[in-house]
Amino acid sequence: VKHGLFCITPAVAVRRSITNPKLSSLMLFTGEPISAKEAYEHGLVSRIVGENDLERETNKIAQQICAHSQSVVAIGKKYLQMQDKKDDLFNDYQIATRGMIENLELKDTQHGLESFVKKTRPTWTHKNDKI
Repeated sequence: VKHGLFCITPAVAVRRSITNPKLSSLMLFTGEPISAKEAYEHGLVSRIVGENDLERETNKIAQQICAHSQSVVAIGKKYLQMQDKKDDLFNDYQIATRGMIENLELKDTQHGLESFVKKTRPTWTHKNDKI
């Protein structure tokens, strides 16, 4: 907006991410940034780390995600994005149900559930193989 272009497309994600529509409006109409603390308090970011810790924290999160089955994470991502539109609750549950069924059909999922019951660590194939 400061340079003659209102961020209409990015505003879609900003308005859905920030829990306070007044704050997102303030940002979008003024073009002024908010602090990291404000971003955290209003749901725009999940955590705040110091600049010196950023790479370490980012790698830590990436390693945590990579420790899981890639095919399971991919299904989760796919279905979370489908319901991120903040449609009605019933529709979101329908989407989630389809995702759970697709997820349960994966061999990695069945192996993970079996490992949980046996109290062993799963070894992922990272493939989309179905049962």
